[in-house]
Amino acid sequence: MSSNDNPGPPPDPVTLEAAEAAILETLVRTIVDARAGIAAFQAFETRALAAAAALGAEQMSRVTSLASRDREMPLRSIAAELAAAVRTSDRSVQRQLNDATLLVESFPQTLTAWGKGGSPEPTYR
Repeated sequence: MSSNDNPGPPPDPVTLEAAEAAILETLVRTIVDARAGIAAFQAFETRALAAAAALGAEQMSRVTSLASRDREMPLRSIAAELAAAVRTSDRSVQRQLNDATLLVESFPQTLTAWGKGGSPEPTYR
């Protein structure tokens, strides 16, 4: 008779249930902590996007041309640079720049709470 023929006594259901409950509790904490970390990163990224938009606005203020196309070029250039870096469309980055500016300027407390993991991603639209 091999050792595989006699697997031993079955686990105690109470002990198994307690062990599984402890594992689940750890997994829940891990996922909550991970989401708080993601929220903190997203808030950090939002602030960086708003800073990029502010840089573009500053550059736009120095454009002397009255043509709107020329005046928008610094911000569009920044959006294109970021889009290439993160492999997305410049239109998407332009929207993200606008959204970030709105959050930073109009909803600073929401952004702070989001960064602390105390609130889900802001829905301000």
